[in-house]
Amino acid sequence: MLSRVADSLFWMSRYIERAENNARIADVNLQLLLDLENTHDPDTQQQWNPIISSLEENELFTSLYQNPDGQAAVDFVCLQRQNPNSVYACLAAARENARTVREQISSEMWEHINRLYLFIKGETGKKMLRLSPYEFFRRIITGSHLIQGIADATMTHSEGWDFIRIGRFLERADNTSRILDVKYHLLLPSGEKVGGNIDTVQWMSVLKSCSA
Repeated sequence: MLSRVADSLFWMSRYIERAENNARIADVNLQLLLDLENTHDPDTQQQWNPIISSLEENELFTSLYQNPDGQAAVDFVCLQRQNPNSVYACLAAARENARTVREQISSEMWEHINRLYLFIKGETGKKMLRLSPYEFFRRIITGSHLIQGIADATMTHSEGWDFIRIGRFLERADNTSRILDVKYHLLLPSGEKVGGNIDTVQWMSVLKSCSA
């Protein structure tokens, strides 16, 4: 297998996994805000800060939004085209990598990658995120699972399939380590609050973010 083909399959898979991970983290964080007692509390509003930090795009976020609140964070994580790690940017990159190796993937796989990309690019995705964010997140997560399942069911389990799996699991491991890093270094409460209600809810959110 040519190295450029292996590289494209690897990054196609990583970007799809990253899009799913970011959608799940945003979904879990919205639910976390509902679980906390007072969403108007400044400390609660800062729950979005670690999400941006996990993407390592803090400077870009503050430069793009004059009033960086929860809604701005959702837009930045999901639709912001200038954010190289947004769900939109990841799906666009995955589609471009898939396009260059169309002869290596099944037609069904290409069709669903393209369909998911067109969904988030068009007005349908933007409107759904605004009016029903949880449905938007489910659409992205389910779409990612569908693409993974199609790859397993329709591709020959040879080198190309191996590189797809390597990309997926490396991205998943990287995402898990970032989530744990955020919890320990940015969300860890003061000593007297360890094991409290908020700490417990945050740990539950960490598990959900890792799909556990």
